[in-house]
Amino acid sequence: LSRGGTFTWESWDAATNGDSESHGWGSPAVIDILEAMLGVKVIAPGAATVRIRPPRTGLTFARGTVQTQRGPVKADWTRQGATGLMLTIDVPMNVQAEVALPATDMAMTTGGGAGAPRYRATTGGWVVYDAGSGVSTFTIK
Repeated sequence: LSRGGTFTWESWDAATNGDSESHGWGSPAVIDILEAMLGVKVIAPGAATVRIRPPRTGLTFARGTVQTQRGPVKADWTRQGATGLMLTIDVPMNVQAEVALPATDMAMTTGGGAGAPRYRATTGGWVVYDAGSGVSTFTIK
């Protein structure tokens, strides 16, 4: 942006070496960031279902929006202490969210809000909820 770019260039130095700036060859990294760091991934055709799964370790917080065919999916999470986490999501109409929290026991977690989160399972160190459209909040104590 500081060099005048308004979209992801084909290469990091496209503005200085004359490469095409009309192709998105360099943009797959953005998808990796949204999936790995923010934790949002489309998992069903037409974005009917998205998975929201903050990473177990790494960043202390992340906030962002993933544009899908059915509208924007927003996620905002912050680590609290050694094992705590606060996650707020906003899911568009006609989209289901599979929310996975890095916890080993459902009793450590809570979920509530307009998406009416429902506990599904605990598997592989993740507590999994299903949530519908709207703003929902999840915590790990």
